Amino acid sequence: MLIGLLAALAAAVLFGVTAVLQAVAVRRSGLVSWAMVGVTGGYVLGWGFHLVAISLLPLYLAQMAIGGSLAVTALAASRVVGEPLARRHWWAIAAMVLGFVALVASAAAPGSSHQVGHLTPALYLALAVLGAAGVVAWRLPAPRGGVALGLLAGLAYAGAPVATRDLEHVTLDLHVLLPALTVPLFGTLGFLLQSVSLERVAVTASTAPTVLLETFVPAALGVLLFDDHVRPHLGAVAVVAFLVATAGTLVLSGVEGRLGELEGSEPPPGTPGGPEEPVGDLHR
Repeated sequence: MLIGLLAALAAAVLFGVTAVLQAVAVRRSGLVSWAMVGVTGGYVLGWGFHLVAISLLPLYLAQMAIGGSLAVTALAASRVVGEPLARRHWWAIAAMVLGFVALVASAAAPGSSHQVGHLTPALYLALAVLGAAGVVAWRLPAPRGGVALGLLAGLAYAGAPVATRDLEHVTLDLHVLLPALTVPLFGTLGFLLQSVSLERVAVTASTAPTVLLETFVPAALGVLLFDDHVRPHLGAVAVVAFLVATAGTLVLSGVEGRLGELEGSEPPPGTPGGPEEPVGDLHR
């Protein structure tokens, strides 16, 4: 479990720092730029550590550790903008740390890591539905479209850890490659939906549903499909710890809005999120 925890923390640091770079890059250079190439590289490396954590930890623990990337983003954003964090943000960070420590103490060994019957077709169907829904949400005006894109991004990000746990052994066999291919597809789809969402609405409106879905959906499916569980008599502790850490994550979901104060990061008038359509914050 130690290796899995270290991998999860490394992924959280990478995701947290890269999120700040992504927010600045999108606002200053748009979705297509050399800066976004570097952002993509940071996310890919973070996903590598994330996948290691998923294979060695219960999904509820791995996803909550990744949720800690918001604390890293909050600290990094504070340094970039040069303003101290508000008191509620420090309380949120403390809640996340305490919740995560309690969750680690109550976590048992991860459940089974094997292919679940008929899950691969369900994964591809989910990709198709999310992709089609993303096109529809992209055509919706802000802020409704931005919130919808944030919800879909959370579901897409949730699909990757579930698909990863469905892999028993990584081989070149077709029945393994088919579910394995869904892992980068879910991650890429989530990244695209997230990037478009952050251009349209306030960070809280976009990040809160993303964080909730990418945390709760894999955690629930880990218990239902892969037999993840907690130590005997510590179920209530695990639930409370999970909820406390999630609450801290949601409080921190708006802190990256400070990046909007960077010189040159404000979008031009008339564009989604510009002065004529104030949304206040940036998405991670």
